[in-house]
Amino acid sequence: MPHAVANDVLSDQTKQAYDALLAGRLDEAEAITRRMLKRRSRDAVASYILGLALSRTGRIDEAAFFLRLPAQLPGAQRDCQCEYGRVLVELGKFQEGIDFLRRATQTDPKSLHSWEHLTRGLVRAGLFSEAVNAGEEGLRSGVGSRQQVLRIMKTIGNAWAAMSEASEAVKWLARAMNEGGRDAEMAAAWAYRLNYFDVAEPDMQTAIARITECISEIQPQTPPVSPSSWTKGSRPLKVGLISPELRNHPVARFLLPLISGADASRCTWFAYYTSPASDEVTRRIERGVHTMRRVASLTDDALAATIAQDGLDVLIDLAGWGEGTRVSLMSQRLAPLQLTYLGYPNRTGVPGVDVRLVDYTTNPDSIRASEWSAGCGAESLVAIPGGLFCWQPPTEADSRVPSRRRAGPMTFGSFNFVGKISGRCCRTWANVLNAVPDSRLIIKAEGLHDDSNRRVVLCMLERGGVDLSRVELNGTFRSYEHHLDHYNEVDVALDTFPYNGATTTCEALWMGVPVVTLEGSTHAGRVGSSILRTVGLERNICTSEHEYVRRAAELAADPAGRLDLRRTLRKNIEASTLCDGRGFAERFTATLETLVERSRHPTI
Repeated sequence: MPHAVANDVLSDQTKQAYDALLAGRLDEAEAITRRMLKRRSRDAVASYILGLALSRTGRIDEAAFFLRLPAQLPGAQRDCQCEYGRVLVELGKFQEGIDFLRRATQTDPKSLHSWEHLTRGLVRAGLFSEAVNAGEEGLRSGVGSRQQVLRIMKTIGNAWAAMSEASEAVKWLARAMNEGGRDAEMAAAWAYRLNYFDVAEPDMQTAIARITECISEIQPQTPPVSPSSWTKGSRPLKVGLISPELRNHPVARFLLPLISGADASRCTWFAYYTSPASDEVTRRIERGVHTMRRVASLTDDALAATIAQDGLDVLIDLAGWGEGTRVSLMSQRLAPLQLTYLGYPNRTGVPGVDVRLVDYTTNPDSIRASEWSAGCGAESLVAIPGGLFCWQPPTEADSRVPSRRRAGPMTFGSFNFVGKISGRCCRTWANVLNAVPDSRLIIKAEGLHDDSNRRVVLCMLERGGVDLSRVELNGTFRSYEHHLDHYNEVDVALDTFPYNGATTTCEALWMGVPVVTLEGSTHAGRVGSSILRTVGLERNICTSEHEYVRRAAELAADPAGRLDLRRTLRKNIEASTLCDGRGFAERFTATLETLVERSRHPTI
């Protein structure tokens, strides 16, 4: 029992409320504690339990209100401080949240639970260097479970990766995987991060095989399932979408035009949202689907039962091994046909996943849906005709007019996640700057508001040969409108590799900025090519670093051509299949229908 409610003289009602909370009966816990607070509004324990119940049902604002009282009392228990800080971080109130998480580690320096949440909170706030320090201090000082130790190691590795320090990231993630033994989560963290590095294909396949082995030990055999009863024209397909990112996140933004463009007579959407956070994008998705289930508080067994009871024809995971994933549940075979799509650029290694949806550019060896059968093997690559996804320009973009704001030196830019900037990328960017005298480079990304993060990134750029006097680093802006406006400072956008941008590429093109990409050998390294082919900009797809430098220099030397692109790109993109939500939804639905038909006849 947490310190906050560990008291032998607790009332029967308090014990009932806490037991209900532990059992997942959140409505009951809420009802009991609200009655208690009507009688005694300053009952800190009731307020704490109510705050936890509200947090687990996704009502984060309300949770913060009730968690504040027990966290602010003199002599507050570490769990009260920790939970309040965690919720504040979830709300984006990073500084205040981190202050309370630090208090929790000071109240009880041996609580690894508090150190874990502080480390994760610092990563969420973009304070990656501080996260490394906090995680290491927690491992030295704290006492906790083996899983807490492994999760802190994983978070430290991810913090290093977010600063593009590949060697340190590899060291910590490999340590977590090796010490985790048969722990699928740690093996998956390692495999996930390999997508960002230049690694040999056998290394990636070894990591994926490790995940499969770990899951297979827990779930030795994927349970059989009856074929779908769906036939074409009989009823709409019942399609489940499971993700922790149904909020203001790139995955959700790419998902919206699919949901809104789909024909309700052919497809009924069930969304399983595995994160407690909620915003306007969450509400838009909720309005667009038939059923939205907020399942963050459910155990794996309870979530599996919920999905199975919905009687889906298709279950699609949108997260892969991203933060907050529940993809491993697919090993329990929760639907006749199980797919991964959009949020992860590789195989998951999870037994029971039948298909990965890709396109012919990201995965040239993919097949048509009509060529697939159950005999093709796990995670078969099936292409969506016409492109991997559809992008819906946010409403904030409508009023942001593409225009070069001021005269000045030729400016290259990258607004991608810093963790995508590899050493090879830095060396190539240095060559771009050398090829275009007096040019400069703007890098804008989460975390670059913090001086310690900036120092790490600048050192990485300097090692790559970049002249730091020609570099400007910017953190994230206070609004999406300001983020888009900053593209008006950029003449040419430089894509990252070996892990390309996606949302940032679409945004740059929408704001009239041409993007140069290097086409790699993996899905993650070919998304940029997929987008540029979809909008007719094949000339900016390069197959070598030398060609990448040459193309960037050609664009720099053609101000008239760049001006024409800035005037016309938005209209061209708007008319392309990239922004055709209805057309994409038709192709996507047709692909699912064909796959379900094929799954009903596994010997075909």
